[in-house]
Amino acid sequence: MSESLSLRQRQARARLSLSNSETEKPEPEKSTFVRDLLRAAGQGLSFGSGDEIEAFVRSKLGNESYAANRDQIRSEIKQFQKESPIISTGAEILGSLPTAVLGGAGLARAGITGAGKIAAIEGGLYGFGSGEGGVADRTQDAATGAVLGGSLGRVADAALPRATEAAKAMLKSGARLTPGQTVGGALKKAEEAAVSVPVIGNIIESAQDLAVKDFNRGAMNKALATIGKTVPKALEGNDAFEFARNQIDNAYAAIIPKLKIKDVTDFQSSVVQIIEDNADLPDSMIKQLVSKIDKSIGKRIKKGSIAGSALKEIDSKLGQEAVDFLRSQDPNQRQLGRALFKAQEALRKSLSAANPKVAKQYGKVRMAFANMIPIQNAVVRASLKEGVFTPSQLNTAIKSTDKSPGKIRVARGNAPLQELTQQAQQTVGRELGNSGTVDRGLMALMAKNPAAAITMGVPAAAATGLLYSNPIGRGVGRGVVQAPSFLTRSVAPATGAISADELNERLRLLQQRIR
Repeated sequence: MSESLSLRQRQARARLSLSNSETEKPEPEKSTFVRDLLRAAGQGLSFGSGDEIEAFVRSKLGNESYAANRDQIRSEIKQFQKESPIISTGAEILGSLPTAVLGGAGLARAGITGAGKIAAIEGGLYGFGSGEGGVADRTQDAATGAVLGGSLGRVADAALPRATEAAKAMLKSGARLTPGQTVGGALKKAEEAAVSVPVIGNIIESAQDLAVKDFNRGAMNKALATIGKTVPKALEGNDAFEFARNQIDNAYAAIIPKLKIKDVTDFQSSVVQIIEDNADLPDSMIKQLVSKIDKSIGKRIKKGSIAGSALKEIDSKLGQEAVDFLRSQDPNQRQLGRALFKAQEALRKSLSAANPKVAKQYGKVRMAFANMIPIQNAVVRASLKEGVFTPSQLNTAIKSTDKSPGKIRVARGNAPLQELTQQAQQTVGRELGNSGTVDRGLMALMAKNPAAAITMGVPAAAATGLLYSNPIGRGVGRGVVQAPSFLTRSVAPATGAISADELNERLRLLQQRIR
């Protein structure tokens, strides 16, 4: 037998080699996979219009027409979706996130709010952009995408945890909220219940108390906003209030020397007119009105002018006298109170006319002082807590200091600091400190089973401390509890549009079969 292969053997091997080369599938090129992956992400980023954008660019740079490029790109996209459906869909949805977030922010600035509405609009745009065919087909895709995207957005908004509007406002004011305070609802209740758990309860409670102290500082900063001052973060309670009040006193000290009405002729004429306008009052009331005005104003006029501290004293005296009379049940006394308020207004008008710039600054200082009054009352109410007041205590103080008729400002919800206080009540509203329940629970557990208490308590305390006592941990915690809602809302437009495309394609096939 010859060592060389026979002709028949060589032919057989050739046929076998040819057969193997025809049946073996070549591995996909990495460059092609990366291209398809980027295309999928681009579809998401461009609200489903990436294929058309690429086709347009290629038609300008090459020899192929726009339609030819578009059809080829769409064919390659569909092939990638068929071969790698999970990767393709995932890349497209992830690619849609920046556009969805930025688009949602833009719609919100335009006055369109609500996760459902925003997701519906974006889903409709995505459906139209990713659709094929004429306007009719694209409109159908847009409508379906809007319905599906909007539905998913509404589900996320209603069912998943997200920061409440009150929490957003509190966070903006600088309050370091816990995860439960941020999203409210069941998580807030669970967090409150966890305060009774040994070891970790103290950690959670300390974090909650920190948020209350931040609310205190936020309220004082809001009162000081008109004079451009803020309370240092290191200060709390009585120390924070003392700092805030000193800032107002310093502002008064700086502005008082600049206050002056050189000629009181017009002011005196206004006061005389006010007295004449109230001539229908009983004689005794007329005399009382004249007496009050004379004591408040007359004795403080020097050489036809009023200056410095005298103006502040007159302003304050007239306002206080007016408030006292307005509290009366006697209609005549209330009328007298209104007359004194008009005298105060005439004083401020004369001051503004004499020196507008100084008068404007004086008004800002006066407003800061007025806003600090309910805070002062709340600090007094919280004397047993070193001046750290709760939202409930400040709300009570706001009601008591509202001097409007029938406390109409509080009734309307526009009393000073009222909105902030309501937001705080919804988020950090609670009493400070504990009654010893946590400590007693811990001692009882230690007495019963010290080893179990240590074994269970140490890891739990470490995890809780990281989440509630560490600034980074608090931020991460708030982000985690909000993430499901944010992600679901953000992916809703793309998910709805992709689902719409598949649904409408099946409907078209069904229609063709029926025909």
